[in-house]
Amino acid sequence: MQQADPPIGVRDGRLCVEARDAHGLAEQFGTPLYVVSAGTLRANVARHIAAWSSAWREGPFQLLPALKGQNVLAVWRLLAETGVGCDVFGHHELAIAMRAGIPPQRISLNGSKRPAHIADAVARGVRLTVDHVDELAEIRDAAAAAGRRAHVRVRIRPDLTAYEAPSDFVPEEVPIGLATQVYKPGVPLADLVALDPRELAPHVDLAGVHQHAARHSGALAFWEAVATATVTTIAALRDAWDGWLPREIDLGGGFPSPADGVGGRIERVVQGREVHTVEEYAGAVTGALRATAAAADLPLEGVLLETEPGRAIFADTGIHLATVTRVKRQEVPLRWAWVEVDTADVFLSDVITEHTRFASVVADRADAPATQVADLVGCSCNWDQLTEQASLPDVAPGDVIAFLGTGCYEEVSAANFNALPRPATVLVDGAGAVVARRAETLDDVLSRDV
Repeated sequence: MQQADPPIGVRDGRLCVEARDAHGLAEQFGTPLYVVSAGTLRANVARHIAAWSSAWREGPFQLLPALKGQNVLAVWRLLAETGVGCDVFGHHELAIAMRAGIPPQRISLNGSKRPAHIADAVARGVRLTVDHVDELAEIRDAAAAAGRRAHVRVRIRPDLTAYEAPSDFVPEEVPIGLATQVYKPGVPLADLVALDPRELAPHVDLAGVHQHAARHSGALAFWEAVATATVTTIAALRDAWDGWLPREIDLGGGFPSPADGVGGRIERVVQGREVHTVEEYAGAVTGALRATAAAADLPLEGVLLETEPGRAIFADTGIHLATVTRVKRQEVPLRWAWVEVDTADVFLSDVITEHTRFASVVADRADAPATQVADLVGCSCNWDQLTEQASLPDVAPGDVIAFLGTGCYEEVSAANFNALPRPATVLVDGAGAVVARRAETLDDVLSRDV
């Protein structure tokens, strides 16, 4: 059987997003432009659900993509149709998930919460993931006032200090165990052990635990260590809480995208960074959960397992289109060339935060051989070096450059430096393409000025 073309790929020399030509999208909607492929998103979701459901034999699995990585409402309405849940951080993201139609019982509300936010979440029936021990009493009181029982998971801080491999995030040789302990989220174990769950009854249901160790490494050994430390922490809570057992284990996100960090800081720190398939991560993690639980005499039958991927779901669903505006060259005192485009590094935030260099192609000559080396630079007054010394075919003003793998964090982190209005987002589904989020105008940029 002939394998189907990927939703985003090169056909007859032209970059296509599903049935739409990328250069044609730029002509129709203008640039700079974010483009999201609905087909890629659906395929990623289906693959993750299948991989984890197959690996986790003990109970059900629920996928909770992280809204912080992609918050366009139309994208989340599409996701709601697939049956996924949602990881939200704070009450603003919660409002987006609710508007998109994600059922509250499939939402995990993370982050710092004020009492008013807690009361609203309890009233809506959202699952609350506790980040500070003081939240528990506030949740109890809000639930009692509402006459209902709050569904709660505690965010734990698994001890990974014995894991000495360096973190991919940090240029220096900082051990992952140290990096995870200085990371702010989660309730210290001593605070949880000192807790008496009976003081929360009957209005708080301590249903499970949540952890998020972040994207420190793509190595399977790291994720096995995370799973092991998670079960070890659960066993400590069982012993402290008179035999309490979780019905839910949420392992958070941090699983890398296949193209994660390509050309960026991560690539520079760890050449040939180890990145595996979701099937391999699912097998390694669930195997470690199973083995550690057996050693601790901790039953897992019927336990709901959840993950909250961001980049692994969204990164390869998007491209960013920009138009060449100028080409500039010099021979002395340093031979160099610059290709300026009408986007900026503040619209591709990982260029700044992680020094990522996204793969790029000329949209209507995507497989053309390179004839020059030049910096791809943006239109702002930042350093704005999008890709240094890129290998490019001949380009001229009017050509469209596509930056690949930009579906996660780039749009949500876009800023208005130099008073630049943020670009539109277009959602492509088969042959259809619609504006899911319109481009800003200068009036939008100035709308908060009084």
